[in-house]
Amino acid sequence: MSALHGAVAGAGHSEPSTASVGSGAAPAGPSEPPSVSPGSKLPALEHGSDAAHPAGITFTSPSHPLASTRAVHAVSSQPVPCDAQPVSRRSVTSQQSSTGTEHLPAHELIPTGKPGSLAPSHPSAAHVLPLQFRLLGITYTEALSTRASESYRRLEEEVMLMLNQTLSIYETFLRATVLGFMNGSVVVRAQALFRGDAPAPSSSHLIRTMVTEASRGRSSFSWQLEPWSVQSGGFSLQNLAPEKLSISFTVLQPGSSRTDPLGGLISKVTESLGALHRVRNFTITQLRTHSGDLELTGDVYLDTIAHADVPEALRALTALRACSVDLTSLSLQGARLHLQLYPLALLITNRRFSEHLLDPRSAEHRDLSRGIGDAVAKALRDHRSFLQVLIRAFLPGSLICHGDLVFLHPAPSSLEVLEALVLSVGSNKALAGSDFQVDPYSLAVGEDSLEPPLPEPGFPEYGVAIVVVCGLVIITVPVVLLLVRALRLRWWHVAPLWDRRDPGAGVQTLEMDNQGFWASSEQGAGDAQPRWQSSPA
Repeated sequence: MSALHGAVAGAGHSEPSTASVGSGAAPAGPSEPPSVSPGSKLPALEHGSDAAHPAGITFTSPSHPLASTRAVHAVSSQPVPCDAQPVSRRSVTSQQSSTGTEHLPAHELIPTGKPGSLAPSHPSAAHVLPLQFRLLGITYTEALSTRASESYRRLEEEVMLMLNQTLSIYETFLRATVLGFMNGSVVVRAQALFRGDAPAPSSSHLIRTMVTEASRGRSSFSWQLEPWSVQSGGFSLQNLAPEKLSISFTVLQPGSSRTDPLGGLISKVTESLGALHRVRNFTITQLRTHSGDLELTGDVYLDTIAHADVPEALRALTALRACSVDLTSLSLQGARLHLQLYPLALLITNRRFSEHLLDPRSAEHRDLSRGIGDAVAKALRDHRSFLQVLIRAFLPGSLICHGDLVFLHPAPSSLEVLEALVLSVGSNKALAGSDFQVDPYSLAVGEDSLEPPLPEPGFPEYGVAIVVVCGLVIITVPVVLLLVRALRLRWWHVAPLWDRRDPGAGVQTLEMDNQGFWASSEQGAGDAQPRWQSSPA
């Protein structure tokens, strides 16, 4: 934040005076504060300028009869009458704000709003932002014009406690100081001190912080802060500078041309946030291409009274999914959506894998991703928290698809999501009526998948075949054994018949005419017989 130097003075109707800030005590309040009745002008605050806002803007509260019509003038080096209050002339640090730099002793710059904060590296400088606001539910008394009175000290303590609690959201906040009370219900003049070694919030941002806290209605005191009465550095709810919110997201596979998607993105961002606040401007500060995706960073400027509700704005920006924005990358002021992601896997049976599907920048990859995404989104349309499906990769095996299902919390369980996908598969295996045929048993959501059905109870077909074969074997084996036995018995009976031979068969008889041979043979046989017979004697 750049430093712009100039003089700062309060506005009022008394003569100006200058005083250096002492050893710690705040400047003394007026002993006789000017009387401000309902309907009269409020004393103008210290003057400054916010970017894109000209000087001379008047403030009129529509919710309270007390209004300020005093013009806010440009910063001038000439002294301006101070409101019955010694105010030092001090330098201004400003970027869409008017911030004073006040030289204080080192022990005065110890932070009181944020425990554990460190003192600035240059303890003699601090940014000072003026504040003025009205308290309702309390009546002004003469005692509030004297710092020594019990009423003044009690109300001062309560107001400082409220300011310190409200402004402690700033890391550079040191402390708040009450300068005095004025009539008009009770008008509080105060200032907030911030570390001098870091940028201070703008006057508009400071006003929004005060209004945001007041609109919550959580006051623990007998009085309440009126939001429309908050002023700082010449700014009020009538002339606040636009609130700047940083935004970043990734556009999935926008194609080769950057010009076409950008026009639609800017219109969609403006339309989405325009439903909540008036969008003053949307600027793109950085564009970067990564793996075929387009990473975008920018700033959106909103006309707001209180600080924009960032979670609500993030929910409105979920409409960017129509522009292929990855909602898991969406960031607004550093905040992100509270999402539930489920990994998705499925097998597409009527598509074939090709090398072009490995390149996310190819037209084939882009068209197939969008087609599958539309089919899955149609299958899950009954789940109101469903946001989008992100196709991450394609793998071979017919065609295997991997991605993520994005839900807004509260989200359904992964089993409920799987059931919705399975029920969307028709009899022809088409997913949600699309031309993509899937294997329902390949669907997996998170750690849940569909298991094949168990077989119906009963005797299996192969068991019948086994019984039939066994029966045939039981019948055939005895028959075969009987046949073998009969054949063997028959062979045994036939074999002896074949072995009976005629002893005379094959013998040839020869007759010889030698009578002497036969006679001597017969004689020898006759002699031998008597010899054998007489032998035993």
